[in-house]
Amino acid sequence: MKNAKLLLCTLAVFAFIGCDGKEPVGPGGKNTLAGTEWKLVGFFDVVQGELTEIMGKECDDCYTLRFFVLSGEDLPQCRIKTTANTGTGSYRADYSNSTIEFVDTLSRTGMEELYEDGKWYYTILHSGIRTFEFELKDVELKLYYNNKKNYLLFKRRQ
Repeated sequence: MKNAKLLLCTLAVFAFIGCDGKEPVGPGGKNTLAGTEWKLVGFFDVVQGELTEIMGKECDDCYTLRFFVLSGEDLPQCRIKTTANTGTGSYRADYSNSTIEFVDTLSRTGMEELYEDGKWYYTILHSGIRTFEFELKDVELKLYYNNKKNYLLFKRRQ
């Protein structure tokens, strides 16, 4: 009987944590997107194993992605900033499938970017891709695109 209870408890823990040992993410968990802000580090090419770092990284407020909730809104909001533009929209995160869907087109201010990678950053998030797969860790966020051949690499801002 003790062995059966121990086995049931062990199975319950694995069902909660998952077989890979990762903690669950999502509403109420410590790894949710809402209330976080991220700084783009660069564009990662998975095939080549290369990171192209952003230009203008000395600009603290540039190349950011912020997730927040506005009272009275049905969906959580996000805001991106490049070197010259700000874009806003709504998003829906599916933590069980590790996907994020940008529900609204990320509207932007329409100014000319200071660097080419500002155009890339905005174009990737504003393109026809509405749903991105993501990996979320305490201090790192990866948004995959191009059939997971590339991702945007972010570090959490404090």
